[in-house]
Amino acid sequence: MECCIRGVLQMTLDTIVSNDDEALVKAFLSDPLIRLPRTKARELFDSMRDACRLVY
Repeated sequence: MECCIRGVLQMTLDTIVSNDDEALVKAFLSDPLIRLPRTKARELFDSMRDACRLVY
């Protein structure tokens, strides 16, 4: 399990650096702690992403 989580964390960091939202969604959905239906998980991701956007 630790190896799997480490892989998800690395994938997440890589996608953040590349600013690739779709790849970040894939990393989010592959997290073993996300136990929601795919549509609910996507809604959660979108709401978290929108809440974290910086406003200048």
